[in-house]
Amino acid sequence: MRGPAHHPLPRSRCGPAAHDLPPSPRPSLRRSGAVHPGCSTACGSGHLDRARRRSRDAAARRVPEATSRPRVSRRPRRHDSLRALLRGLRALLGRALQSGAIRSLDDSVTAYVPELLRQPAYRGVTLRHLLAMESGIAYTRTNGHMWHDLRSSDARFFYSGNLERSLLGQHREDPPGLRWAYKDSDADLMGWVLARATGHTVARQLEEIWRPMGAEFDASWDLDRRNGHEHTSSGLNATARDFARFGLLYLQGGNRRGETIVPRDWVQASTTLDRSRTEPEVATWWQMQHQHYWWIPMQNWEAEHDFFADGSRGQRIYVHAGSHIVIVQLANDSRQEFPFRKIVHYLVGEPFRYPRSIAGQLLGAARRGADADSVRRLYHALMERAQARPAEFVINEAGMIAVGEELLKQPDKSAVAVAVLELEVERSPASYRAHEALASAYEKIGSKERAAAEYREASKLAPLLAKSASGTGR
Repeated sequence: MRGPAHHPLPRSRCGPAAHDLPPSPRPSLRRSGAVHPGCSTACGSGHLDRARRRSRDAAARRVPEATSRPRVSRRPRRHDSLRALLRGLRALLGRALQSGAIRSLDDSVTAYVPELLRQPAYRGVTLRHLLAMESGIAYTRTNGHMWHDLRSSDARFFYSGNLERSLLGQHREDPPGLRWAYKDSDADLMGWVLARATGHTVARQLEEIWRPMGAEFDASWDLDRRNGHEHTSSGLNATARDFARFGLLYLQGGNRRGETIVPRDWVQASTTLDRSRTEPEVATWWQMQHQHYWWIPMQNWEAEHDFFADGSRGQRIYVHAGSHIVIVQLANDSRQEFPFRKIVHYLVGEPFRYPRSIAGQLLGAARRGADADSVRRLYHALMERAQARPAEFVINEAGMIAVGEELLKQPDKSAVAVAVLELEVERSPASYRAHEALASAYEKIGSKERAAAEYREASKLAPLLAKSASGTGR
């Protein structure tokens, strides 16, 4: 069975500048699994990983190297080659906007890919929606259960031998712009848009960044089939050293040796915390905010000023602007830990402690027998300390709701559960999820009038998303 092919990209012949990473010799691949220094991996769930290694065969489309050497012919890709998840098109989009190939992020996707006009799902979807992962297209992620994963949208798009057909087969779940949901298909469609807008393959466009940024080695990009589309959601293959150079390029505002490679304002928009958004897209202790296909750790960002590219199963490019440090992490089976701030603080000789979860502290107190009033006092004390020392604490909506719902399962903890959810509504009065969770708690303890009031408030805040909008809880 044939799977994706890939575009190799040439390396720079300019040599490293004084502030660049030092060169290293090119080692060979061995059957033992030792790889070219830092070739990275793109993996989904464990079930899909095993299937990929067994079945994925690929051919390569090469572009000329930075010298006048002739084009390299196609070749089969090794099954044991390792791959990386990196949204290289995050930089390409900024360049396309600067050059005028793309007029505006508010353009409809159908303006660049008219084939989508016959698919109602894409009506009203703009490039900004794709960039923000808010297309409203239905999509299922892997969850670690084999049969679910094999039928998921993640698997369908990873294995797709015809991305155009796969994209045209999508259907809509929500109105565009309604909510964030991570989808490989949004990134794959952005690649199709970029190719149409510029008249060049995505690999050829990346070459215009790869060479001037001082890349030391060739790179490649997986295709859905020979002479087909790049898998822009996943298939960029390169070494750790060159991924570090990509991170360094963004650290330097898109500039190298006085040459602007990626527009500075685009880099800034991609790597700066959006303070108007108070909750992360992914609730972890570092609080992941999605921004132009990069991730911003919201927790104590004002002090850290860091950002990172996040690939599947632990592939990361981490950039800490304050200390001028770039870290590349490669992995094949990561638990998605986030050690980078601790590493940076160690390297610069500063102490570091992981923050304490305020929701977790409340849960612990409740389990030790604290009543509702005690939990409220503890919450306000912790919030006061967090305001004074933000590096030491973390709180988010998902954590507070999860603690409230966990306590609600225990009959003797229902009053404490309600108190926790009331505190979250107090903290986030504009959140329909907080009101909805509190309504559900009121309903469970038999307080129907208060439940109805909270359901109405949730519905008013988010008419299309709140469960009460469809009659639930009324």
